[in-house]
Amino acid sequence: MKNAPEATTSKPLVAETRHHHIPKLRLVTCEPFWTPPVEEGPLTTSQVLHVSIESISHEIETKIVAVLRRPRNVNESHAEYGTNREAELCVLFAELDVTRAFHLRRRLETARADDLLSSSFQRLVVDRRQRLLRFLGDARRRSMLGT
Repeated sequence: MKNAPEATTSKPLVAETRHHHIPKLRLVTCEPFWTPPVEEGPLTTSQVLHVSIESISHEIETKIVAVLRRPRNVNESHAEYGTNREAELCVLFAELDVTRAFHLRRRLETARADDLLSSSFQRLVVDRRQRLLRFLGDARRRSMLGT
């Protein structure tokens, strides 16, 4: 049956018609259903994402770098040294307003080698870095709670 001369080629069951006419589409613009209310106070996260990274005050940046680069005291163990530096950094980070904390977090996450603050921060143990970045990211909640 493979090579049988009486075998015919298959024919389509439905006659195919091809139309070369494509309808033109037009752009329809609609007003948004909801727009967020304009609020006074700190910017929302989505608003801050579109703002370039701002610097923190030179005074606070100097203090943070000093804490990050301070040598270990001979009377404290390595664990105490790390815990004490983390606590000192939390106190400094708590002084920042929401927007500055957000920008500092973005700056520390970019981890640029030519940035003294960022490179000093990268020398911390990973767990401490993550806790400190979460602390910076939690600035908005702390400001709303007033703590």
